[in-house]
Amino acid sequence: ALERNRLPSEQPHEPSKQRQTSEGVGQLLAEQVELADVVVVNKIDLASEDELNTTLQVVEALNPKAGVCQTRFGQVAVVTVLPPVPDGLRVQLQGGGDGYSWTQTASEIHIRMPIPQHARGKDIDWALGKRMLKLGLKSAPPVAAGQLAGLVKNVSETVFEIEGQGTERAVLLSLEKKLPGMWAGLWKDKLPACGHPTCNANCAHTEPT
Repeated sequence: ALERNRLPSEQPHEPSKQRQTSEGVGQLLAEQVELADVVVVNKIDLASEDELNTTLQVVEALNPKAGVCQTRFGQVAVVTVLPPVPDGLRVQLQGGGDGYSWTQTASEIHIRMPIPQHARGKDIDWALGKRMLKLGLKSAPPVAAGQLAGLVKNVSETVFEIEGQGTERAVLLSLEKKLPGMWAGLWKDKLPACGHPTCNANCAHTEPT
């Protein structure tokens, strides 16, 4: 009875509301395309050739400078949609040099140095400071030596381990970071091969005055 007694101005306007909502969504999508650096056109496997061409033409008309990535199942490489990371913000998750490799987490640095099968703990030549590391064999120059990119803690409690057999035999050294976070790399300023900060080409150390 209440429905029948409504005035014309009081009648529901659901179709009109739905149309307004659709227009609002369409306008929002158009604005996003206009401001985008890269537009991802997804599910192209479900669109006909005409539908895909129409979509690409609309994108081109709205933003001719934007890059367009066509894909299926949302499979897009991160480098396609994100800008390059500035050099100052880049971090290495792993790396290495001649005779060693390393990996890192937010809390630790793990260094691995392959050693001969006959090598024992007494043959390892290493030194560790809050921001300095030297690692190698006593019978040869250090393979890893330099100023670390960050501070480590529990220096006096840090020990190395030897694991593996044959060609897989290696020294493993885990360093605990003083401040949690990712380092830009393992080294800050690389020390000479012998690990001494004032070494010259002949390893004749000149102490600063």
